[in-house]
This record gives sequence, structure tokens and C-alpha cells, in this order.
Amino acid sequence: MTHAKQQQGGPALARQTGSNANLAQRPLVPPLPPTEQRAINNAGGVTKALNTIVKVPGGAPEVAKAVQALNASRGNAAVAIQTKGVSPVAVNAVQKLGGLNNAPKVLSGLNNLSQAPETRKRKAARPRRSKKVLQPRIAELNRVISAVKKQRLISLVAHNVTKTHNVHPNDEKLKKYYMKVIKANILRKPFAKVAKRAAKKRG
Repeated sequence: MTHAKQQQGGPALARQTGSNANLAQRPLVPPLPPTEQRAINNAGGVTKALNTIVKVPGGAPEVAKAVQALNASRGNAAVAIQTKGVSPVAVNAVQKLGGLNNAPKVLSGLNNLSQAPETRKRKAARPRRSKKVLQPRIAELNRVISAVKKQRLISLVAHNVTKTHNVHPNDEKLKKYYMKVIKANILRKPFAKVAKRAAKKRG
């Protein structure tokens, strides 16, 4: 059992050396994600799931390998064993853990359970960072746009902003106007839409 746990799941679970009972009795603080908790319950609980994994030579890594092999063979156990080199015991363990959909969640849940409560509390309390939309530096953007010739800016505006495809020079519009439209389009500012509506009215 010790050998199996050293190879099981993530690094935290690999460091777990206590008995099955100790792991089963460890307080779920904070609780497991609902999908992992349900998966473990479907597999008969923590102790039963661990016993199933322990009986597989190689432990959880071998069970995870069997899951991948079964996925690749579309659930065909014979093909998974013959072509992917997984053991019949590992394939059988996947079935006992609830099949292809349930077994990976069981492995993940047991790995989370093996972590110390303090570690899990710290991870749960860690604020999630929202994805920020990266924008170019304004000064650099201004420099790049300024370096573009007016006729090229007219073409960019016509094809990418107003969609009029009218690339004929307009002496009434200064280069700064086209620079402003391109910049607004890149930064998704309202002025780009204003220019687009105005071009449609003229067209």
C-alpha cells in the first residue's frame, strides 16, 4: 500500500503514508468539489476506492494510464490491454471506480483528500484572479500609428473599420482623423463605430 500511494495522483497524495482509515477520517475542510465527492461516493467511499487502487501494481498512475488507454480504445478493454500495455488489473480497477467518466474524478478527489487541511484551506481561500484583457501601451501605439502613411491609414480604415473599401484619398480628412479611427478600433472605443456609421451615410 505504501508503494502504491507513493506513486498515486499528484505529489501531495504521493506523500501520504497514513492508513486508509486515517485518510477516510480526515476532515473535509474545505469540502471537496461536488463532482469529486459524488465520484468517490459512487465508487463506494474513500476506503473502498483506496483499496481498489492499492491492489493495482503501480497504484494510481497505472489506473490513470488505464483510463487514457480505455479512452483511446473507445472503452474496448481488450484493445487497451493489447495495444497500450496496461494491465488487466488496472482496467478492472477503472471499472470498479465507476468507469471512464467517474474514475478520473475519484483519483483527483483522493489526491485532494491527501492534502493537509491547512493546505486545502489556503488554496480555497486564495482569491481567483480574473482574466485581464491586455491592451497595448498607448504611447507605443501612438508611435506605431504615426509612422504609417496617410494613404495606408485610409486603406486600413476602409477595409477594417468602415468596411466601405473606398481607398480614394479624402482631402477633407486629415491624417490625424484616420489615426484616431484606427486607434479607436484597436482599443475598441466608441469613436470607431461613429466613424463607421458616418461612412455608411456618406456611401
